[in-house]
Amino acid sequence: MTLSPPPPTGFDGWLRRYATQSTAAIGLVVGISGIILFFHLARGPVESAHEWLGLLFVAIALMHVVRHRRGFVTMIRERRQQVLFAAAALGFAAFLLAPSDGPDPRHRLIGLAMEAPLARLAPLAGIVPEEAQRRLVAAGIVVTHSGQSLAGIAAINHVDPGQLLALVLGEPSEPRSAPAEE
Repeated sequence: MTLSPPPPTGFDGWLRRYATQSTAAIGLVVGISGIILFFHLARGPVESAHEWLGLLFVAIALMHVVRHRRGFVTMIRERRQQVLFAAAALGFAAFLLAPSDGPDPRHRLIGLAMEAPLARLAPLAGIVPEEAQRRLVAAGIVVTHSGQSLAGIAAINHVDPGQLLALVLGEPSEPRSAPAEE
C-alpha cells in the first residue's frame, strides 16, 4: 500500500483548490457583463462591477498562471502560442492606435458647466439661480452667492462637484411621450 503525499497547505494549497475555479467563475461574470456593456443593455452599476471584477479577474488569472507555471512556461515556448499572443497584442494595439475624433465633447461640456457661475448654469437646468442655490443649501451645502461655480462650491464644501450638479439638476423628469399622430 502506497501512501499519498499530504495535500499542500498555505498559498500553494489555496492555489491548487481555487485558482482554476475562481478564474472560470470571475471570467464568466466579466464576460457576461462585457456583453451587456457591448450591446448597451445597461450601464451604471454594471459598468462599475465590470471594471472592478475585471481587476479581480487579472489578479486571479495571475494566480492561475502561478499555479500552472510549469505548463505555462512550456506553452509560451510553443510557436503557435507565440503567434496567438502576438496576434492578440496587435489587435489590442490597433484599438489603442486607431485615430479618434478627439476627446468626447460631453466631457468638455460638463467641465464648462462645473466652472460656470451658478447664475448661468441654473437656466440650463430650467430653473432660476435662486432655486439652484436653494437646492444646494437644502442639502447642507454652503453657497455665498450665485456667482460661484459648482467647482468652487465643491472645493469650499469638500464634496464631489458631480454630486452638486446632480442636486442642481434635480430629479430627472419622466420622458414625455410623443403626441399621437392622427
